[in-house]
Amino acid sequence: MAKWKKFLLLPLRLSAQWQVAVPRRWQRSTPFWLACSPIPSVVKLRIIPPSSCCGLGPRESLPVDVAMRFEAWAAKSPTVRGSDLRAEFTRLFYGYPRLVPLTGSRWVTQGRTEFSLAHGERAAVGLEYRKLGLKNRPGNGDPFDALVSELDFLSYVTSLEARAFEGGDAGSAREWELLRLDFCAHHFGELASGVAQAITQHSDNAFLALYAWLLDLVADGVA
Repeated sequence: MAKWKKFLLLPLRLSAQWQVAVPRRWQRSTPFWLACSPIPSVVKLRIIPPSSCCGLGPRESLPVDVAMRFEAWAAKSPTVRGSDLRAEFTRLFYGYPRLVPLTGSRWVTQGRTEFSLAHGERAAVGLEYRKLGLKNRPGNGDPFDALVSELDFLSYVTSLEARAFEGGDAGSAREWELLRLDFCAHHFGELASGVAQAITQHSDNAFLALYAWLLDLVADGVA
């Protein structure tokens, strides 16, 4: 994460009670920040329980089956959780054949822009970054249309939207919101939904089930 030179990522901090501790301004976007947390970081952090997904309405409440699986998995030792997750992470995202591709070029088909149709989805996503003057940090080789890259971009845009909203600049907040929604409609939405569905199809890991649910929330514009 934190690949952008202008990117301001709010680190997640978990309390001893397993609740998400984020400033009040970010609580309306809690699922977004959880989804942006790198998957392997679960090895180093306390497990986030389903009850800690604050800021969600009834429509977005965690499915009971996912909650039950997660609670059982969280009761295991950190060593077992870490080992299981590393093995599953490698099998899904780095094995051959690749069970869960993590780039928009593999998933985005319906909402492509004219630029994407002419030059490819990866180039189209890169164009969106350049419009805001963003570029990769030196040494970062993630493709523009990688899931982590697009999450970084959306978290950057969301941070500006939230700051404008908190500062009373409703006009700017609305402009950032429209940019975020447009990016989700044409790029991130299909990528996140495709990855979430593939994870659900190919894995029974409880943490990845929660991660897939969070991705769906972000893709749907709920978070």
